[in-house]
Amino acid sequence: MKITISGLRDGEPWPGRGETLDVPESEASQLIAAGQAEVASKPEAEKPAPAPPADPSAAPQTKGDQTPPAKAAPAKPAPKASAAKAKTAAKK
Repeated sequence: MKITISGLRDGEPWPGRGETLDVPESEASQLIAAGQAEVASKPEAEKPAPAPPADPSAAPQTKGDQTPPAKAAPAKPAPKASAAKAKTAAKK
């Protein structure tokens, strides 16, 4: 608002000079044309605070959890076939 208006608007006091008020576009046009108000810049949207780092041991993983599984221990190598079995397998 560029000026202070006395009285009430919809049962509430008018905002003071320098304060803002949301009004329908047609009413805003009339207030601006009369020199009583000016277009207010839209406030920058507040960014949500960053989430604290998650503690993976705090909660069990769910089916929809996108956390990669923990690395498994390396698999043990298969036992080696005896020389007799190896020769038999090679002949077939």
